[in-house]
Amino acid sequence: MTRSMTGYGEARGDCLGQTATVEIRSVNGRYRETIARLPQNLTVLEEPLKKILATQIHRGRVELKVQLSQGEDLTGFGFNAARAEAALNLLTKLKDETGVEGPITLDHLLALKVLDESSASSLDLDKAKPIIENLTVLALNQMVDFRAKEGQALEEELLNRISLMEAGLERIKVLAQDAAATVFARLKAKINELIQERLDPDRLAQEAAFLAERVDITEEIVRFGGHLVAFRRILGENGPIGRRLEFALQELLREANTMGAKSPTGALTDEVLALKSEMEKAREQALNIE
Repeated sequence: MTRSMTGYGEARGDCLGQTATVEIRSVNGRYRETIARLPQNLTVLEEPLKKILATQIHRGRVELKVQLSQGEDLTGFGFNAARAEAALNLLTKLKDETGVEGPITLDHLLALKVLDESSASSLDLDKAKPIIENLTVLALNQMVDFRAKEGQALEEELLNRISLMEAGLERIKVLAQDAAATVFARLKAKINELIQERLDPDRLAQEAAFLAERVDITEEIVRFGGHLVAFRRILGENGPIGRRLEFALQELLREANTMGAKSPTGALTDEVLALKSEMEKAREQALNIE
């Protein structure tokens, strides 16, 4: 199943009288990179939660955010008198030294965090751990479903690009055969020129072989078709496939560049350019795949 690297999942539930919210976001990334943002009293859960994410996420930049909220219940807050006094002294000193006018208000003190979330700091980690882990699994499953839906759309788009490239390759095959007549006419003219110069037959054979090899793209056409088959096969596989798709597109580009360099006619060159345009569109989509 093709999966996008972009996704979002969220789960919320009660955690020992508090509301716990777990959010997981993921965006494109060359490798797996996980960033965890947890309340200070839950930082010990960072590695266990990252291991949970690693079971289903293989590529992408992932952000895990865990929040605890008291809701409307303020019983978990305590007044820190010492901190409030220190904050008031600091604000008074700053006011005197800077000459700022106006009274020191409660808002100023609250901005310096003179309240303690006492219940949060005393959270029973042994009991909270399975709750937070379960919420993480729920959010992760939601995000994986999101990535799967996005991946399905990307897969359909890439299959369409493959079909367009296959059709373009068939046109190139026909044009390559037609170009053979053009090359033969050039070759004939070159041979007549060399005959007039009374060159030996070996030299003529060398010139003929050189011109024929210079414009023959049969091998490139065959290899390009083989890479398209491989690309289609990879899309049908399970697991992380993004990097393999990128590699297949690099090989396709290599063959297309060679075809373009050897192209003896303008019509053939145009078809190769159209082929490369479809490849670029496919590459942009493949960069989003896990």
